[in-house]
Amino acid sequence: MDSYMQLLHQYLSEHQPNYGWRDAESLLEMIYHYYTEDNPVDNDYIKKQFEQVHEILRKLSLAENDRIFLLTVSLCSECEKQAFIAGLQVGVRLFTALAQ
Repeated sequence: MDSYMQLLHQYLSEHQPNYGWRDAESLLEMIYHYYTEDNPVDNDYIKKQFEQVHEILRKLSLAENDRIFLLTVSLCSECEKQAFIAGLQVGVRLFTALAQ
């Protein structure tokens, strides 16, 4: 197994991948993007909570509504992405420690 891992490391260092995803800041972000494309995370609880937010926002002007809603969605998305990436990093560290 060690010789296989050495060959794999050597191959990966000699063949740098071109993922073609210019907007991704890292491989982890790209994995997150593709994961969420196939595995939506908006469950019934999240939908219910957003409906409550919408009810509050409907009382505001359209400009205020848009500004607050876009900020809220942006913050939620960023938190979700950071949690996903942190989980991958923990998984990689665990895998690396177990493989040694």
